[in-house]
Amino acid sequence: MKLQLADAEATERLGRALAGTRPVPAVVYLQGDLGAGKSTLARALLRALGVRGAIRSPTYTLVERYPIEGGEAWHLDLYRLADAGELDFLGLDEGIATLWLVEWPEKGGHGLPAPDLRVVLAVQGQGRGAELDGVSAAGRDWLSRLERRRHELQSVYEAAGGAEGLHRLAEAWHRRVVDDEIVGHAFSHGFHPQHTERLAAYWIEALGGPAVYSENHGDETSVVRMHSGNGVHEEMDRRAIACFDRALDDVGIASGPLRQVLHDYFAWATTTTMARYPGSAADVPCGLAIPRWSWGGLQG
Repeated sequence: MKLQLADAEATERLGRALAGTRPVPAVVYLQGDLGAGKSTLARALLRALGVRGAIRSPTYTLVERYPIEGGEAWHLDLYRLADAGELDFLGLDEGIATLWLVEWPEKGGHGLPAPDLRVVLAVQGQGRGAELDGVSAAGRDWLSRLERRRHELQSVYEAAGGAEGLHRLAEAWHRRVVDDEIVGHAFSHGFHPQHTERLAAYWIEALGGPAVYSENHGDETSVVRMHSGNGVHEEMDRRAIACFDRALDDVGIASGPLRQVLHDYFAWATTTTMARYPGSAADVPCGLAIPRWSWGGLQG
């Protein structure tokens, strides 16, 4: 399972989901470079399991123990471990811990229990990428339970790669429509020099990201008015949607739930809100808010 964690809140959501679906006992290897977010995820998971008070970094102590329901959680950071044999002096009894969270497990060698779940974290732009791999049978079952709760883990905005991913998609769609013999007509008389940036900002807000469009460019009313008063254009709408599907291919979103939800959103917006006032832009009501779209469709 691959996830885009746009911010600290997204990491905390992952921690809560891992806590709510974990098997007992469980061993988790947390891997990634310095600053990748391993400790942040570990703290989020422990907090979701009911740990109160300070959650200390085990960078110098190597291990911190926390009572949780049904046993103990052990958080290990082996970055400063000089030799795997040092684990023998930590008094790690596998029969006591019901959850192991191990940072830098590669330094522990054979002194660690085998993992059920491996989480590899990496810096990606302003956020983090997370790749989860079920290693044992229990870990694969854990991952299956987590997959069923994917909608709780990240917004469509995050799954699409955040701001960077939606900028790429906006640029790919713009290239497609400008070259299309039907849809390109709408751009034949010129367009705003920041069209793709504004389009990406609109999608960012609509798909669960920050309200960058509303804060910098206008509300839904301003967007709908730009697309109104041009008569009925069903063929152009169909071609615009086809261009969007090809743009998804261009940016590597070729299949799966993300492609489907993005297609559904664009098709809905194109054929409903943007096509609702063919007679005149003056018919568009004032004060409209940008609709939000999630994995289950239109929100609110």
